[in-house]
Formats: sequence, C-alpha cells, structure tokens
Amino acid sequence: MRPPLTDGLYRAIRSPTSVGWMRFYATGEMLLAGTPPAPAARIACWLRAGAAEYIAQGRWTLDGDTVRGELTVRYQNPGQLVTTVSTHEIAFDDEGRALTDRWVTTSNDRRVGRIEGASSYVFVPVPPRFLEGDVAPRDVRVASSLAGLVKEGFDPAQVARAKACRKVPLAKLNSLEADELVAAGLEADFVAAFIRWRLGEATGG
Repeated sequence: MRPPLTDGLYRAIRSPTSVGWMRFYATGEMLLAGTPPAPAARIACWLRAGAAEYIAQGRWTLDGDTVRGELTVRYQNPGQLVTTVSTHEIAFDDEGRALTDRWVTTSNDRRVGRIEGASSYVFVPVPPRFLEGDVAPRDVRVASSLAGLVKEGFDPAQVARAKACRKVPLAKLNSLEADELVAAGLEADFVAAFIRWRLGEATGG
C-alpha cells in the first residue's frame, strides 16, 4: 500500500456546521481537527506540525495495508488538565484519495470517557503556499451569505442561480473545491470566479 498523500488535506463533511480534517506528513506527523465549514486552503494554513496542544496530533506508521496513528489533545479545564488520546486504524483506496478511519478515543475527563466510531474522508489537494504557511488563514475567505457575494462584485444573476441550486448550501459552497461545485450543478464561470475570490486572487467575476 502506498503511504498517505501529503500535498493536501483529507476532508470529511460531518454536518452543515462541522467539517473534519486530517493531515499527514511524509516524516510521520499526523494531525486531526474539526472546524466550521471552510476551504481546505484556509485550514492548511494553521493545521501544521507543531500546532498548539489543543489540536490533535501525533504520528502515523504503515502496518501492511493499514495506517495506524495515535493522536493526543491537551487542554485546560477548571481544575483539570484534560488529556485525550485517540487511536486510528486507517484504510485507503488504491490511489490514496479516500480513506476510512476507525477510531477509539479515551480521556481522563469522565464526561468524555471512551468513544469509538468510523469516519470517511476524501483527499483535497492544496497549493504549496497554503501548506507551507506562506498565507495567513484570514487571507482565505469564506462567504457569510450568497447574497453578500453581489457586494463583492459577483453578477447578481449568477448569484441568484447559485442560490437556487439546492445541492450546494452555503456550508458546501465554503468547503467544496471547484470540480465538486461544478459537479453539484453550479455554473463553471461562477465557480472559477468564486474560487479565485476565496483564495484572495480576485474580487469576483
């Protein structure tokens, strides 16, 4: 089995308000985070090795056809330093572009205890300047509303048609990549302009 891809992030859209992310390094570091809907480039700006202890991080190893990881999170509650450890058994598709993560989490916080489950992720390539920290997270924009894009210079008719596309609510508009947005039914011209705007490369189209 080939090792995990490292030139981007693995993404799991968990709900309209939550997206899960995994990042692997060729040197063995592994990170995991949950965020509000946002593009992979924005998350990659800060989901980096050496992040604060409240970001789940650890190491991964290749064990036959499985990647195994152990991640630790530490944060301070009133009167208690909470330590949470998660173990991961990860299976990839043949190209490494999708994975299934079977995980178990244990914590010294009795309210958390022991939790286990499974999650599916897809790989999202990210340009090197975002992966390497050359861009600040705030410089990768998210839309607060579709209507607000008109004020950013987008064509009102295109925005209206995007708003009518029920397969792409705001959370997905902010999280999905260009090919995914077009496949969901948005116009290619609108998507191209939106992605440029999102990455801070244009004000719209």
